[in-house]
Amino acid sequence: MMDTDAPGTPPASTVVEREMVRIEHVTKNFSLRHDHSLKELVFSALQKKKLADTFLALDDVDLTIRAGETVGLIGFNGSGKSTLLKTISGGCSRIRAGAAAGAWPA
Repeated sequence: MMDTDAPGTPPASTVVEREMVRIEHVTKNFSLRHDHSLKELVFSALQKKKLADTFLALDDVDLTIRAGETVGLIGFNGSGKSTLLKTISGGCSRIRAGAAAGAWPA
């Protein structure tokens, strides 16, 4: 029987693919404030109306990307593609749950 593995490497059946990106249960909300005149702001404050709407960009997202995998993000405008990429790269603040990029030991 011929061994096809390179010298000094574990057999292919025991190689564990490393996780390069892993996010778990990530949720991101944005507060959308609309332009209001001073008059609208005063009346809204007196009536205790809210001045902003909440937009849910990511809702309980899980994603694992292993070494060597190629991933594409497709979706409609406003579907959260850029927010997901910012979360992975660490450029998105105030997210709920965990997101990390890097190599984890097997």
